[in-house]
Amino acid sequence: MTAGTTSGSVQTVVVCTSAEPTGMSASASTICRAQDLTTTRAYLLAPDSRHAVEASLEPFNHAKAAGFWTVAFSMVVGLYVVTKGIGAVLHMLRRG
Repeated sequence: MTAGTTSGSVQTVVVCTSAEPTGMSASASTICRAQDLTTTRAYLLAPDSRHAVEASLEPFNHAKAAGFWTVAFSMVVGLYVVTKGIGAVLHMLRRG
């Protein structure tokens, strides 16, 4: 997706408000009784944003997450050790 493109739009949609549909046809008028239909505004995704949505629905990859966590944790511990060493050197210089 490039800058300036939209990933969707707000549109008016028909919603069935009944607990039990009256049929299994593709038409909304046969799925719900007329008194159970209502309209509302909803944000609908654009067809060209399908790949981004599908990528977010992939199963969680534990091995990849473990790799990221290991790198992040190692960096935190490494920075702690480095700053502890710098602090010790500065403390030694102050005391002379």
